[in-house]
Amino acid sequence: MLAKEVVDVIHSPWCFIEALEERYKKELEETWAIRIREFNIWDIGDEKMNHLPHHISQEVKKLRDPHNLEMRWHAGGSIFFLNGERLNVSSSLKWPQIEKILEERRGKGEN
Repeated sequence: MLAKEVVDVIHSPWCFIEALEERYKKELEETWAIRIREFNIWDIGDEKMNHLPHHISQEVKKLRDPHNLEMRWHAGGSIFFLNGERLNVSSSLKWPQIEKILEERRGKGEN
């Protein structure tokens, strides 16, 4: 089954608890017909910014902006996007929330 949707994740450099194990990642991709792309903000240098999906590069720029007082991403966690749209999920158990969002979008029983 081809991936219908893309889940992008920007991981905090201080907390990788939400980074998936490869087995679980593959299972989620197959179950939900999604593609999961993970980005570690520490691995993104300025030279890579033009090669990232636009929404990821824009978010990284915001996160790095010392004058952006709205961004409070200092203590960990991950930022999730579905098809380029930032998701508003609570700080705990984010992957189950992503699955619930996918389920709600597709209607119960469709995956």
